[in-house]
Amino acid sequence: MEKIRVRGYKRVEEEKGYNGWSNYETWKMNLNLTNDEYLYNSVLSIVNGKGRDYEKAKALKDWVEENFWVDKCSIVHFPGGDSFTSSELGEVDWLEIVKAFRE
Repeated sequence: MEKIRVRGYKRVEEEKGYNGWSNYETWKMNLNLTNDEYLYNSVLSIVNGKGRDYEKAKALKDWVEENFWVDKCSIVHFPGGDSFTSSELGEVDWLEIVKAFRE
């Protein structure tokens, strides 16, 4: 059930997600991928490659895990210092990030 705030007589739907993204983890991942030129260009090459969006989303997830995963900690670390636990990675909407890069 959606939460609705009432302001005076007007019904206003409460914002879903985080800063226009489906959730905090997706927003944070996108922020990391767009905050570094190498990462940004790497994501662009995945997004502009052949295949359907869901295949690109899977490729992006795999690329992040292959390049930034720290096995003994089960954490992904980015160059800027941000990190994601495996639980947080599971919340990232990779397809949403692919679509945002195409816009």
